[in-house]
Amino acid sequence: MPVDEQESRRYCGRLFTSDEIAWIRDLTSAEPQRNRAQLSREACRELRWLRPDGLLKDMSRRDARVAMLRIERDGLITLPPP
Repeated sequence: MPVDEQESRRYCGRLFTSDEIAWIRDLTSAEPQRNRAQLSREACRELRWLRPDGLLKDMSRRDARVAMLRIERDGLITLPPP
């Protein structure tokens, strides 16, 4: 399902713009050798998705890895196999 230009979606407490979802899609397709953990860390850095202590928000219940899995479940990106 294509993302509408004006559409935003909420995953794991964070609102993702259509541009951010497109960026994640480009990241996952451009770097097929990266694993899911590497991709989520890169997404956190690029999108500045940080915990209150300033560390990347990639390893909690409401984190980038879970968000990316949900974005994939909605058919908006394709992640590498676990």
